[in-house]
Amino acid sequence: MALVDGQVMIPYEKNESEKMQINQFEQPILKPNRFSMTHGFNLSTSMNNKMSETTGIFSNFIHYKLSEKMQIKTAFHLIQNQNNLSFTSKPSMGYGYELNIDYKLSQNSFISLQILKHGNSTHSFPLQSIFNVP
Repeated sequence: MALVDGQVMIPYEKNESEKMQINQFEQPILKPNRFSMTHGFNLSTSMNNKMSETTGIFSNFIHYKLSEKMQIKTAFHLIQNQNNLSFTSKPSMGYGYELNIDYKLSQNSFISLQILKHGNSTHSFPLQSIFNVP
């Protein structure tokens, strides 16, 4: 006498609510629509009291949206200054950086934390972030 036993294997399929729950926990850092990077170059010259100063700035800006309520913005600047008519002045290289974290509390209010450093050059910068420029 032979005994034969069998079981049909039915593959498990996720229903729509399970798929939605799983998609909420995917790695959001890998989604390209949350991340942007831009670069910029600025060259300026000014004259004052028979002296001229030339400044070149290369900037890298990064914006990342963590969620609908929170985003991070960063900027890094390489700064080259030269006082063209002063014989004792040599070109100076400097850098600056900015970090901004925004959290939206409601439609009309938000909290913003900013860290700025522009002090590693002979050029004087305003004490405000480039992120708040309209």
